[in-house]
Amino acid sequence: PFDCDKPIREVSMIWDGTADPIRVKAWKGNVGSDLLLDQSGITVGDKVTVAGLAGSPNDVFWEIFSGGTRIGTSKFHLSCSDDDMDGEEDCGKRQGNGKSDDGGFINDWLLDGMVDQVGSFDCTP
Repeated sequence: PFDCDKPIREVSMIWDGTADPIRVKAWKGNVGSDLLLDQSGITVGDKVTVAGLAGSPNDVFWEIFSGGTRIGTSKFHLSCSDDDMDGEEDCGKRQGNGKSDDGGFINDWLLDGMVDQVGSFDCTP
């Protein structure tokens, strides 16, 4: 079984929001830090994988755009202490509002996999 061991190096999420299609800009920390992914044409059910996360702060942010307009931000906590995002038992759980389930973030992602220091899991191999 997967036992989350930081640093988390990669996460995979499935888009399950109402905006369709979207563009995602995934940052290695706060918006404006290192841009790890800039992907457009994402539709409901599409998997988005962001690698290069080792060395990031605990919280990373993804900006979400629809039709060229920024509609919001998703927040992911990557220190293995988010009980809703630390193993296979969390496959399919809604993500995007951080460890503390903060308001104001887009929580329309479904956990689909993770790679950490020593192992990985994939919810839809």
